[in-house]
Amino acid sequence: MKKYLSVFLVLIFLAQCIFMGACAKKVAGNITNDVIIPGVTNNPDFDNTDTGKAEGLLVYKNNAIPGGIFLYLLSQTKSSYLSSAGGGMTDDASLWSKDAGNGKTVGQELFDKTLDSALSILYYGTVAREQGLSLTQDEIGEITASLDAVVNSYGSRTAFNNEMMRFGVGYNSLREFYKLEKMAQKGSMLVLGKDGIDPITDEEELDYYRKNFITLRHLYLNTVQTNSQTGQVQSKEETDAKIKRADTIMQLIQEGKNTLADFKDESEDGFLNDSPDGITIPLGDLLDMYISMAGKENSVFYSYYFLFTNIKGFAQAALLTETGTVTRIDSEVGIFLVERTPLSSSMFENYKDAINQFILRPLRMGQTVRKLREENAFEINAEALSTYNIESTPVQPGI
Repeated sequence: MKKYLSVFLVLIFLAQCIFMGACAKKVAGNITNDVIIPGVTNNPDFDNTDTGKAEGLLVYKNNAIPGGIFLYLLSQTKSSYLSSAGGGMTDDASLWSKDAGNGKTVGQELFDKTLDSALSILYYGTVAREQGLSLTQDEIGEITASLDAVVNSYGSRTAFNNEMMRFGVGYNSLREFYKLEKMAQKGSMLVLGKDGIDPITDEEELDYYRKNFITLRHLYLNTVQTNSQTGQVQSKEETDAKIKRADTIMQLIQEGKNTLADFKDESEDGFLNDSPDGITIPLGDLLDMYISMAGKENSVFYSYYFLFTNIKGFAQAALLTETGTVTRIDSEVGIFLVERTPLSSSMFENYKDAINQFILRPLRMGQTVRKLREENAFEINAEALSTYNIESTPVQPGI
């Protein structure tokens, strides 16, 4: 079952904003909190009978995130990362000690992203409150109903309490944290929205689009004599004829006598017939996010997502192809003739909101948090923070 995920964590990891999984049915009304882990916090917005392990672990002005809440966020980060490959990764030390490619280990990179997320919530939540913003009763009701659904998804209040005890949090502290996070969403829009104090501009969105999107189309010829999945068999003569045909098509295109679209009826995967002008796709994390949101079966990007991730050399060859040229890729599943066409200007309108919400806004928030940290604007209990790490953080089942 999917649990209530932090929206700011989702933004940091470029994933969709999910409150509850489908299996968690909402139940009416509030659930009176039982005291789970006694503790105190200097944040008046948190119930002081039900908070985390470290008082004021992260503090900005009059708002704080207790240690238990931070551990809970670390657990969401860790659990989401482990499940991001379809549950194919194992929680062991060798995974977290791997090089993340930026001078950090995977464990440290995930820890730092979670810390940035928590500090972003503190900062933007505080900005919203200082500007006089507040939550509506409907917004508070939605948070309450979602957490009630979480309790219900565990099957019993006892099971929920037992799970939360691993983090040192309870119903009230989670509810108050998500209220602070909702305020942070309002604060980030107040600052970064189109009419905000420091808005992300259309020019920034367009610049990102031009640098991080490509339009591709391809022709595919099956040169595999025996398809391991379908069992389909073709003769060596048929295979040889297709290889020769690929040579001819490439020559005609290079001589300027034809375009790739002229051979759409010969493509054996139907792509050119379905998308003769090609498909405009995002690169990197944003493509992963779209696949995650839409699901592989429903995503128009999945053909290229599959080719990029499963066909050796395809991604590199496609990305190195210059606009207006065709590259031939001889792979283990056949021949691909890939053309990079001019980037579609009209598609920018389809992507600009996602570029803003999932790319530029989290980047700007991260930059703001790092600047504030350099200025020592946050009170961080460094000694207590040093006791937290991804390796020892519990995994949340169902995420």
